Amino acid sequence: RRGPAARQAGAGKGQPRMIVATAGHVDHGKTALVAALTGTDTDRLPEEKARGLSIDLGFAYADLPGGARIGFVDVPGHERFLGNLIAGLAVIDAVVLVVAADAGPEAQTHAQLGLLALLDLPPALVVLTKVDRVDARRRTAAAAEAGVAMAAAGLPPAETLPFSAVTGEGCDMLVARLGAMATQVAPRTGRLFRLCVDRAFLRAGAGAVVTGGVAAGRLAAGAPAILSPAGVTVRAREVRAMDRPAAAAAAGRRCAVALAGRDLDRAGLGRAGGIGRGQWLLDPDLHRPTDRLDVLLRPAPDAEGRAGAGPGGLRRRAGVTVHLGATRLQARLALHDLPPATGGVAAHLRLDRPVAALAGDRLLLRDPADGAVLAGGRVLDPWPPQRGMMRASRAAAVAALAEPSPVARAAALLRCCPDGIDLPRLALAENAAAQEIAARFAVAGAVLLPPASGADAGGAIAIAADHWADLCALLVGIVAAAHAANPEQQGLGRAALLREGARRWAARHRGAVRLPLALCDGAAGALSAAGRLVAAGETLALPGHVPHLRPEDAALWERLAPMLREVPPPTLPVLARRLGLAAGTLERAVGRLATFGHVVRIARNRVVAAADLDRWQAALAELAQRGPFGMRAFCDAAGLGRNFAVALLEHFDRAGITVRGDDDSRSLAKGDQALAGAADCQAGADG
Repeated sequence: RRGPAARQAGAGKGQPRMIVATAGHVDHGKTALVAALTGTDTDRLPEEKARGLSIDLGFAYADLPGGARIGFVDVPGHERFLGNLIAGLAVIDAVVLVVAADAGPEAQTHAQLGLLALLDLPPALVVLTKVDRVDARRRTAAAAEAGVAMAAAGLPPAETLPFSAVTGEGCDMLVARLGAMATQVAPRTGRLFRLCVDRAFLRAGAGAVVTGGVAAGRLAAGAPAILSPAGVTVRAREVRAMDRPAAAAAAGRRCAVALAGRDLDRAGLGRAGGIGRGQWLLDPDLHRPTDRLDVLLRPAPDAEGRAGAGPGGLRRRAGVTVHLGATRLQARLALHDLPPATGGVAAHLRLDRPVAALAGDRLLLRDPADGAVLAGGRVLDPWPPQRGMMRASRAAAVAALAEPSPVARAAALLRCCPDGIDLPRLALAENAAAQEIAARFAVAGAVLLPPASGADAGGAIAIAADHWADLCALLVGIVAAAHAANPEQQGLGRAALLREGARRWAARHRGAVRLPLALCDGAAGALSAAGRLVAAGETLALPGHVPHLRPEDAALWERLAPMLREVPPPTLPVLARRLGLAAGTLERAVGRLATFGHVVRIARNRVVAAADLDRWQAALAELAQRGPFGMRAFCDAAGLGRNFAVALLEHFDRAGITVRGDDDSRSLAKGDQALAGAADCQAGADG
C-alpha cells in the first residue's frame, strides 16, 4: 500500500498541485485505486458501503515522493448518478480512466467516454486495474480494447499503465507518472475567486462548511465572499486546502472553507432544502446571477436519430435538463441559425432559475423525459441581451465568441460588433484582468477608448478601426448637415449629436446596435483633438464655420428693415400681413434675425430695429439728465406716440435701465445697475 508512505514522503511540500478525477465502470476498482494511493476509502456513505459502489463524490489526497500533492475526486460510475459525476468534473485538471483488465471497457465505460468527449475532457491516462487476475495476453487485449473505446468516442489515445491494488504492481510507475503530470498542469489564470460547492454541511466547532474545487483566484482567511446565486454574504473564517490548514484557498486546489455570516442561519446552509451543492463561493464582484446563457454545444452522436431533431440532433425550443457546475436545472433551448466556424452548435438557454456561471464553464444537456444525454458544451456568454437574442447580428457575435484563440475571438467580435466591445463586461465574463483583455484587442487592431466620465458613462470600449473611421465620418457629416440646415447657429450640441449619431448608426446597421455614450464621446473627443471638429463648451462645429443668415432671412431683412423704420414700427401681425407670411413663419425668422442683432423684441407683438433702439435709448439718457421724467416728456423728446412709448419704456424697465417711481415718473437706474442693464439691452440687440 502506497497511501500513508506517499503522504509521509511528501509531507510539508506543497508544489506542484493537481486535481484528478477518476472515471470508469462501476466495480472496476476506482475507489480501490484511490485508496491504494492515498490510504483513504472514498466510499464514505453507509449505502455505498452496503452496495459496494460509489454513489456520491469521494475525495482523497496524496503527497507524492517528488513533492506533488494530488487531490483525487472519485466520481460514481453508475448512470443513475450522472449528476454527481458532472459535479465531480466541474473543476479538475486531469481525468484518469480506470478499466478492469479482466472485464475490459463496459457499458458505463463507453458512456463516460462519450460524456468526456462531449465535455472536451480527454483522459490523460488509462489505468488497467486488477491485473493480478489476468495473464499477459489478456492485459494486452484489455489495453487494446480501451484504446478502441477511446477512439470510438472521438478521443485521442492516452498512455496505459497496469495496476493492482492487491499486489501493488504498477504503483510506483503510476505515482511517478502522476507526479510528472502535476508538473505540466497549466496554472489557472482567473483573476477573481471562484469555488464550485459540491458539499455543504455543519461541523461542530466550525459551523457552516463548504467544500469544492477552486476554479480561479484566491480567498484568504478572513476575507469576504458571497454564495451565489443565493446572494448570501459571508466571510471565510477558516480554510483547509488539499486537506491541510491553509492561509488561503487558491486556484487548482480542493478546499474546505468554514464560513461566518449573519445571514447563514436564515439561508439554511447545511440543512435539507438549504444552500448546498450547486452554489458557487465567489468574490463579490462576480456575483451576477443569470437565467440566460449563450452556449456552444457538441451534440451526442446518437442525438441525430431522435424524433423532431434539428441541427446536430437538437430540437428547437425544446425543454432540456442542464447540468452546470454542480447544479441541475431545467431550461428552454433555442438554436442560433449561424453555426460557428469551429464546429458545434451555438444555442441560447433560458433557465428556470438563476445560476452563477461564467464563460468557459462546462455543461451537459439531457432529455428530461428519458434522461438521454443530448449534448455537452461550454458557456460562451453568461449575460446575453434579453432583446434581439435570435437576430443574425447576435448569432454572429455568438459564433465569434466560439473562436478558440483569444486573439481570433477578439478579431471576430470586432468584425460583427459595430457598436464596440464593452471591455470590463468581457473581462468579468471571462474572469480575466482588464489589461489582458485590452491587450488582446490591441493585437487584433482595435481602437481602444478609455471610460467616459459622468454618471451614465460606461467602461472602456474597443472598436474595429474601419468601424471607428465610419463613425467619425458619420459624426462629421451630421455636424456639416446641421450647419447647412441652420447656418445661423454656432454648431450642434453634443447631446443632439449623440442622439442623431445613434439613430443613423442603428439605421445603417439595420437597427441591431445602440451607440454607447462612451463611444460617441470618444469619437467626438478624437475629432476635436484632430482638428476635424471645434468644441465650444458643449457645442461642436466644423473648423472655419462662421454663423451667418440664411439667404431667405437676408432677403426678408431687406424687405423688413424699411417697415421697421416707420414711426411707430408696425406690430408683428401687421408686418406678417404686409409681408404675406404666416405668423409662425415670421416669428421664427424674427428669432433668427435677433440672433444676429438686427432686431430686438420689446413686447410680445413688437420688434424694433437695433439701430432705432440705440437712438431712443440715447434720447432717454439725455432727458434723464434733467431729473425724473414722465411719459409725455419722453414722447416729445423721442417723437413717439403714447402706445409705442409705453411699450418701449416697459422694455427699458425690464432691462434695468430705468426705474419707475410711485408717481409713474422714471429715472435712470443708479451706478453699476444702469450700466449692467444697458449692457444686457445691448447684448439683446446683438443677439
